[in-house]
Amino acid sequence: MRKRTARVSVSVHRLREVEQVMLLLSHEFPLPARALALDMRVRERYLRSIVADARALGKPIISGDQGYRIGTRDDLLRCAARLDAHAKRELQRVRDLRISAEQVTYRPGMW
Repeated sequence: MRKRTARVSVSVHRLREVEQVMLLLSHEFPLPARALALDMRVRERYLRSIVADARALGKPIISGDQGYRIGTRDDLLRCAARLDAHAKRELQRVRDLRISAEQVTYRPGMW
């Protein structure tokens, strides 16, 4: 069974995982991804997908050097700006790679 919200459609199981993350993050201090993943008995990569779905569901989870935590409005705006800057750098790398690819002519045995 899936639940559909305005932003994302997630399974009931995923909703439980999101609620578990929110419960674990109910402290005032950040929780490192490794510790959070251990508490949930999942891999860090899977944890990132849960956090992404939680954010898509409107949960105010922010991340930083010290880990994940529930943020205030100002925290959310700062985190969004940091992620936006990171995304822009990544998009510039994509553009640079495409430009480089257009300039490369491959010949068998070249490398």
